[in-house]
Amino acid sequence: MIVHACLMLGMATSLADAEEKTAAVPRRPSVTRADMALAYQRFESAFLDHRPEGQGLVDANLAFEAVTKSFFGMNFAAAIRQLNDKSLEMREQRRPSDEERWLASLKVTVDPPIVVQSDVARITVRPMYVTIDQPPAQVKVRLTSNSATREFDLKFEKDAAGEWVGQGDIRRAGGSWEGTWKIAIKLPAGITLDTGRTLQGVARDLDSLRDENAVRLGKVAANNDALRAALITCRARNEHLKMKPGEALSTEFLADYNILAPQVVQEIEQLERGVDPYSKRKGDYWRIVARGNTKVPMRVYVPEKLDWSKDVPVVIALHGAGGDENMFMDAYGQGALKREADRMGFIAVSPATFFFTSRSDMLEPLLADLALCYPIDRKRVYVLGHSMGGGATTRLAIDKGSLLRAASCLAGFRGFPASAKVPPTYVVAAELDAIIPAAGIELAAKKAIDDKLPVTLEVVPHYGHTLVVESKLADVIDWMWKQ
Repeated sequence: MIVHACLMLGMATSLADAEEKTAAVPRRPSVTRADMALAYQRFESAFLDHRPEGQGLVDANLAFEAVTKSFFGMNFAAAIRQLNDKSLEMREQRRPSDEERWLASLKVTVDPPIVVQSDVARITVRPMYVTIDQPPAQVKVRLTSNSATREFDLKFEKDAAGEWVGQGDIRRAGGSWEGTWKIAIKLPAGITLDTGRTLQGVARDLDSLRDENAVRLGKVAANNDALRAALITCRARNEHLKMKPGEALSTEFLADYNILAPQVVQEIEQLERGVDPYSKRKGDYWRIVARGNTKVPMRVYVPEKLDWSKDVPVVIALHGAGGDENMFMDAYGQGALKREADRMGFIAVSPATFFFTSRSDMLEPLLADLALCYPIDRKRVYVLGHSMGGGATTRLAIDKGSLLRAASCLAGFRGFPASAKVPPTYVVAAELDAIIPAAGIELAAKKAIDDKLPVTLEVVPHYGHTLVVESKLADVIDWMWKQ
C-alpha cells in the first residue's frame, strides 16, 4: 500500500505497532504509514519512468519482494531503505551517491502542516536510517506552489542522543501561504529530493469549519434513500477536515485540503436544498457505504467521458493486505485502474478489502448505493483483487457469482469447490512471488480447470507479488470485457 506494499499506501498492518517498535530505539524517528506511502510512490515513479527490461526487470521485482518481506516482518526502516536505494538506482540509472542516499533517508515533518494566517512553520528533518556520518553543508528547503518558489536554510545540530537533526523556519515574509506548497530538500550540487510532503495554506481554520459543518449536517432532513446515503458520506468526508491530519490514514495524509474543504461545503449546501451532491458526479472521490453499524470506505472514479444515455459497467477492485481503499486509485501503477476506466468507459470502485475478507454480504449494499447515484449495468459488474483482495474475490465469486459477469484474482487465489457456480475467472500468478508462491496458485487454478470450472490461468514471468498488478491490469480488463 505499500504496499504489502502499501501506499505502501496505506499499510494497514499496524504502523501503530511500528511507532511502538521504533520508539524503543531513540536514535531514529518513528516510521509512519505516510513515510511508507511516500517511499512507495517514489519507487513506482522511478519504475514506471525507467521501466527496466530483462535482468533489470527481474532485479527490480526481486528488490520489491525483499521490501515486502521486511514490511511484513515489521522492519519498516529496512523496508524504506530498500525502497529508496532501488528507486534511486532506477531513477539515476547508476549507483546513487552518498548524498542522494542521505536525502532519500530523511523523514520530513512540518509544524503546523496546515496554516491559515501563521507567519512561521517549522520544518524538521531526521534520517530514518544511517547513510553518512554528518549532513552536507548548505542544505536548503525549497517550497513550490502553482505561482511561486521560496527557499529557506536548514540548520543541522546534534540532539541529546547524538543524532543530526535539521530545522528551519519557513516564514511568510509578507506573502500568502494560501494554496498547497510542495516541499523539496536541495543540496548545493543541485541534487534535489521531492519529499512528497506539503505545507498547505487554507482560507480558514479547518477544525472550526468542521464543527460548523457538523452543525449544519445535523439539521439536514434526508427523506429518501439517496439523501440518507449522501448524508452519511458527507459527514464522513467532513470528519477528515482537521488542522493536524494524522499519519495513519492515507485519506488524510494524502489529501489536498484546498480541494476537499470547499467540496464539503458545497456538498452541504446541496444537501440543504434536498439535492444529492454525489448523483452522477464525475471524477475521483472518497465516500462511505453503510449498512447498520458497518461503514465501508471506498474510492470511486467516474470518467468524464461517460454519458448517462445507457447503463454503465462497474469494476470493483480489492487491494492487498497493508493497503486501503486508496491503493488502487493512487498506487498499483500510480492509479492504473483510473486509466483503464478512461480507456474502457467504466465506473471504478475500490472499497476497503477488510470488509470482504470473511464475508460477502456487503456487495449488494455497495451496488445498491452506487445505483442511487449512477445508471449502472447490473449485468456488467466485474470484480478483481490482489493478494488478500484476490482471496476476497475468490469468496465473492463463490458466494455472489450470479451478480458478477467475470472476476480476476491476481497473486492470490483460494481455489473453488468443484460444485461452485462461479463466473469466468482469470487467475494470475507471479513467477517471482515470495509472498504467495506461484506454485500454490497454479495448483488451485489447475484443479478448478480439471473440475470444468470457467477458470483461465496465467503465470507471469519475471514479476513478483505486487508489481505484477500494474503489468497485467490492462490484460485483465480486456479479458473480462470479452466474457
